[in-house]
Order: sequence, then C-alpha cells, then structure tokens
Amino acid sequence: MLRKAGIANSTGKDVFSHVVNDTSTHSAADDRWRQGILPDAVVDGKNLPASYLGAGMARFGGVASLIDFKTVAPGTRYEQNLPAGRSPFGAVVEQRQSDVNRDYHQTAKKMDAARGTPPDTIGPIELEMNTYGHEGEVIGPVLGAYGEFSQHAYELADLIATKRAHDFCELNNMGLKQAKSMFTRAIRRKWGLYAHRGWANLLLQRSRNLNAVGGATGTATAGDEESWRSTTLTLTGVGALLEGSPAGFNGTSVPQIFS
Repeated sequence: MLRKAGIANSTGKDVFSHVVNDTSTHSAADDRWRQGILPDAVVDGKNLPASYLGAGMARFGGVASLIDFKTVAPGTRYEQNLPAGRSPFGAVVEQRQSDVNRDYHQTAKKMDAARGTPPDTIGPIELEMNTYGHEGEVIGPVLGAYGEFSQHAYELADLIATKRAHDFCELNNMGLKQAKSMFTRAIRRKWGLYAHRGWANLLLQRSRNLNAVGGATGTATAGDEESWRSTTLTLTGVGALLEGSPAGFNGTSVPQIFS
C-alpha cells in the first residue's frame, strides 16, 4: 500500500550495518545482534509536502521512520498488568506498541556496550537509531488477537489515505476531506478483514497441531501465548507492505495485512 500510494519506503535490511564492527572482524554473535535490531521497514516521509495534514503526517512527516510490526496473541496480556479502568482490547495493543521503542533502544545500548561504549554514553548504534523518527522513536504498529490495531497502525493508515486523497483530487472532482474519508474507510476495512482472516487461519492451523498431539486441555497459559508467537507471526510480511502481495497467511504463517 505504501508503494501504491507513492510513499518512499524500503526494507530495514542493513540499516545499522555501517555502525556495527568491521565485517572482517565480527563474529557470529555480531550477526545475531544485528538481527535483533532489524526493522521490518523504513518509511521515508522527508519529501512529503508540508501542506499534508493529519495524524499520519504528524507521526511520519519530515523524517525517515523505522517500523517494526507486532502482533499480540490471546493469553496473559489480556488478563494481567492492564491499567485500572481500561478496556483490554485497546490497552493491550497500546502497551505492546510502547514496548517496541523501548526494546529497540535497550538493544542498541547493549550492542554499544558490548563494543566498548562507556556507561551513560550514547554509542554509535544508538546515535544512528536516533537519526530516525521524531527524537529517535521506533514505530510499532500492533495487531491484537481480536482484530484491534494500535495507534501507530491508524496513523500509518492515515498517512496512506492522505497521500492517496491528494493524488485522487488532482484528477477527480471531489473534495479532499471526502476523498480522504473514502480511502480511510477502504484501508481500515481491508486491514480489518485481513486481520480476522489471518487469525482465523492461524487458529485452524494451531488446532490441527493440538489434535495431532492428542487434543487441547485446560486453559490458556503464558506458555500457550509464547507458542502462538513461535509461529513467526508478524503484522505484515514486508513484501506485502511494500509490494502488495496477496492477503492472508502464506505457508510460513505470515499475515499479509498491509497489501
């Protein structure tokens, strides 16, 4: 959808390679570290017109942003550690979203420390991370177990709808507000449908696995939730986000939500 909307983007491959130790000396452990900060995508909003308005532009406009898509499986996150008075359906995905930026910066600090950066000092990897987003924020759109999306996902949808509405109005006799509303509804409807279909397919796959080992017993546990995550489930296959691949889960259980 990003590419179709004409928004510059790329995969997160090798974003930090030039600030990691020299390739002639790094070890296999360095490869694992580098994979730990490999974002799913980079969205470049530097060249978007300043006249564009909306939550998407406020988040992505004027900067290149690292994006790491996440999912939350059914389980303990919906039952524990929720703010008092909050609905779990919104609070869980927002909580997971906030974890993304923190985890990225903590990993960068650990990587810098392993390469000799003194404590309380910003090393080259974290310094490079801080050049992305507003004040170094890593964007973490999240899909919940019940088809709910986090705020970053809605802001990404708003950015796409804004760009497509401006392009549409250049060639069609329609007001910008009406055009943006049309694209926003279409994007949310498409993403919501794909999210529910993706989780339904995964439920069927998991139920077959459970039946194969004698059937499911008891209630969901933290281990069950981790088992869901072990299916390499992410909010998007990067190919779907950038290229527009077919929707649904493919053979590797990766939902193509953003096609």
